[in-house]
Amino acid sequence: AVVSTQSTGPLKGSKGFLWEGGVRTPAYIYAERRELLARRGRTSCYLHVSDWFATLVALSGGWEAWESVTGISRPTRLDGIDQSQYLFTGDGEDVECPRREIMIHIDPVMGVAAYIEDDWKVLFGPEVEMKCQTTQFYELNISSVNWEISYLYNITADPLETDDLHFLYPDLLLEFKEK
Repeated sequence: AVVSTQSTGPLKGSKGFLWEGGVRTPAYIYAERRELLARRGRTSCYLHVSDWFATLVALSGGWEAWESVTGISRPTRLDGIDQSQYLFTGDGEDVECPRREIMIHIDPVMGVAAYIEDDWKVLFGPEVEMKCQTTQFYELNISSVNWEISYLYNITADPLETDDLHFLYPDLLLEFKEK
């Protein structure tokens, strides 16, 4: 039997791809004191890797504590969102997920881009190119993305990305293109 370390089960794609199999990642949070973790099991909330820094700062005393301990001022621009209230407050059901959207990737070299907002995921560029192969830093030039080829999925209803809905929702697709 062949075992792939890149498998994400039945999801389309694997590591490096813009499909759900390449962007969904299991995460595990452990706390010695069980009451610290209000939310247990699966969640449909989006949590981006950039959120961990803001969340950990909040859990360790906030920005005032950060500045006094490190001597470093709070960053003026921070991509991450503090997820501590969502993860660690109350019974977990009464706190709204703070992140509604994720710009997954823009790859001007491959001419592809992917973006998620609420239940919707949009991908731009040729399907065969939905793998991010750029291994170096480059100037972000979104004009090289092929905006004419697009795919739209309701990833809550269709996490396997089998039903492309871009023909049924042209206004939604246009809204995403304008972002």
